[in-house]
Amino acid sequence: MLWLIPMLIHAAAGHNRALVDVHLINCVLHVSDTNVDKGFLIIASLFSKDTSTHTRRIRNFSQQYCGNTTTNCDLLHALHLSKKWQILTLLPLAEEHEYNNILHDIHHKTTAYILWVQNELGYRRRQLKTLRSYQNTWNSRARFLIVVDEILLDPRHTAEEILKEVAHFKVFNVIVVIPSNGSPRAFDVYTWFPYELPSGQCGNFKNSILVDQWIMEGKGRFLRNVSLFPPKIPRDFGGCKITAALIPAKPFVMSLNREANKENFTVYNEGSDIRLFLFVAEVMNMSVTVTPSVNVKEIWPVKLENGSWTGVLGEVFDKEADIAFSGLSINLDRYIHFDVTKVYYFSGLLWIVPCAEPFEGWYSITRVFSASLWSLIFIMIFLSAGFMYFTSKYCPQFIEAVDSYRNISNCFYNVWAIFLGTSVPNMPVTDHLKFFFVILVWYSLAINTVFQAFVTSYLIDPGFHKQISSLEDLIASGIEYGYYPGLDVLLPKKSDWRFKEITSHRIPCYNESCAERAVVKKDFATLTDTMYTEYMKTYAAYDSYGRPAVCSFKQESKVRPVAMYLKKGSFLTENANRAISIAIEAGLNTFWWKNILHTLRNKAAAVAEQTLKDDYTVFLLDHLQGVFYLLALGHCLAFLTFTGELMHNMLHARTRLLKTTNHRNNLVPLRGGGGGRRNDWDKA
Repeated sequence: MLWLIPMLIHAAAGHNRALVDVHLINCVLHVSDTNVDKGFLIIASLFSKDTSTHTRRIRNFSQQYCGNTTTNCDLLHALHLSKKWQILTLLPLAEEHEYNNILHDIHHKTTAYILWVQNELGYRRRQLKTLRSYQNTWNSRARFLIVVDEILLDPRHTAEEILKEVAHFKVFNVIVVIPSNGSPRAFDVYTWFPYELPSGQCGNFKNSILVDQWIMEGKGRFLRNVSLFPPKIPRDFGGCKITAALIPAKPFVMSLNREANKENFTVYNEGSDIRLFLFVAEVMNMSVTVTPSVNVKEIWPVKLENGSWTGVLGEVFDKEADIAFSGLSINLDRYIHFDVTKVYYFSGLLWIVPCAEPFEGWYSITRVFSASLWSLIFIMIFLSAGFMYFTSKYCPQFIEAVDSYRNISNCFYNVWAIFLGTSVPNMPVTDHLKFFFVILVWYSLAINTVFQAFVTSYLIDPGFHKQISSLEDLIASGIEYGYYPGLDVLLPKKSDWRFKEITSHRIPCYNESCAERAVVKKDFATLTDTMYTEYMKTYAAYDSYGRPAVCSFKQESKVRPVAMYLKKGSFLTENANRAISIAIEAGLNTFWWKNILHTLRNKAAAVAEQTLKDDYTVFLLDHLQGVFYLLALGHCLAFLTFTGELMHNMLHARTRLLKTTNHRNNLVPLRGGGGGRRNDWDKA
C-alpha cells in the first residue's frame, strides 16, 4: 500500500497548487515586510527548468505577462508593486551570465536574499555559488529566505540538506519555508543555530530547528509569531577552539621563552598583537591554538594568479585557521576576500639607517678651525717670516738687526716658535721688529688659547660624520637599501625621481635580517613600520657614545591601517570587533605596548645608561690618539727632512769635489804653456 502514498500526495498537490502558490507569495511578502527595512536591496534568485519561457517573462514582466504566469513571476510582480525595496533578479543559468552582469556595478552589500529553489542539490549549490561570485554584493550575514514550493514526503530532511549547504557558505540568518507533510494547510519554517545544541556546535551544523509554521487561513499567518531571525551568534562561545595563523614578526608576535615538548616547538606568548588576540579570545571564552607561518622567505601573504593566497592568509582562505594577524595592513584585495576586524593600529613608515660614525682621533685636531682658517694661519706664518727677513736685510735703517733675522730659514723658525708658544733664540733689537714681534705674539696667543680650549673637547668628543636624514642623503651615501616589496603601494609621488631611484635599486627584504644588518653592520638601510622601529630603538638601547643604537628618519607615506583577518563571513567577526573596541576604548593596547617596551628594556643585554652632556669624563690615553698620530707624523717628517739634508750635503760635497778636481786638471796645461812663452820673452 506504500506505493499509493506518493500518488495521493501528488494528487493533493495538484488540487491545492493554486492555494500553495498564493500563500507562498503571501508568506514571502510578510517575512520581507517585517524583517527588511524599506529602501534596502533584495536580490531574488529564481530558478526554473522552463528556461525558454520563464526567463523571457521575468525579463519583461508586466501586467500582460504576469496574468497567468508562474509563481516566480507573480512573486516579482508583488514585490515590485509594494514599492518598498530595491529588487534585483538573479537567474543562475549559463545563458543568463550577460544579464546578471549588472551585479558587478553595485558596490553595496545586499540586505536580504530570496531564493526560490528546487529539490536538487546541484541546482541549489549553483544558485549559492552564483550569488557568492558577485563579491561586491555578496553578504553572508544578510537575511536569507529560501522557498521550496514542492510538496515532499520528508520536508525536514530537505530543509536539513539546504541548511547544511548554506552553512558551508557561512550563512546563519536563514529560514527555509517548505510545505508541511503533517498539515496539508501549513508551511514549515526551519532554521539553525551555529552555537546552540542540538542545532549546531562551535559553528558546525548538526540539525534543523522548526521555529514556526505558516497557516494557510485567509491571507495567512504565523502560528507562534516568533522572531524568525533572532540573534544567533552568542557572546560566550563556551570554550570553542579558535585557531590563529600568525607570523613570528617582532614586535607583533614574539616568544619570551621556549617551552619544549615532544615536538620542541616555540611558544609565542608576547607581542602587541598576541596580547590583543589573547584578550579577544578571553572575552569570547574560546580556547586558543596558534600555528606560525612555515614559509621562511615569503612570510607576508601574497595573492596568487589562481586566486589563492600564501602565508597566514592562505591558511585562513583554505579554512586551516580561523584568524590571522601580525601587523597585517589592509588593502583592497584583502578586504574583498576576507573579513577585516576593526583597525587597532595606524602606522607610518620609517627608514632605519646606519648611525653616523665618530670622527677619527687625528681628525678631531683639524676640526678646531675650518680649512680656510687653517690656510690663513699658514699664510700668515709665511708672510710674517718673509716680512722679518725683508725688513732686516734690505732696509738700511734696520741694519742693526741681529743675524738670526737676516736668514729666511731663521725667520721662519722664529715665527713658528712664536705660534707654538715657545721662546726664540734671539730677541729683535730694532723698534720696528720689536713692535711686529709683540703683535705676532698677541695674535699667536689668541689663536693658541682658542685652539687649546676646543682641541680638548674634540679629543674627548670628536663628534660624528653627517647623519643620513633624507632620501637625498641616502641616495648620495651609496650604501645598499631594501624593504618588503609590498610597501611600494604606500609610497607617494611615484613620478618623483627619488622614489624611482629607490624602487629601481632596492633589495627585497622578507624578514628582520635587513634591519639587523642596518644596526649591526651599518652598511644597509631599510624601510619599515614605525612600531617596529620603536621596538628596535628600545631593544638596542644605547651605543658606547650614549646615542640610541638605531637611527631613523621619517618617510612620507600613506597611513597603514593594521587589523586582523578572518574567513569571509566568519561567525566570529562581530564579537572580535566588539572585543577590540573594548580594548581600544579602555586604552589597553597602549598600556600593553608600553609594558612590552618596559619589559624588553629591562631584559635587553645591550642596555646602557645614556651619558649626560654635563657629566665629567676621565681623560685617558685613548683620547690622545690623534696627538700621538700627529707626533708620529712629525717624527716621520723630521726624519725625512734630516735624511734629505744628509743626502743634500753628501751630494753637495761630492759636487764640490768634482768641481775642484776638474779645476785642478784644467790648471796644469795652462801653467805649462805659460812657462814656454816666458822663455821666449827671456830670449828676446
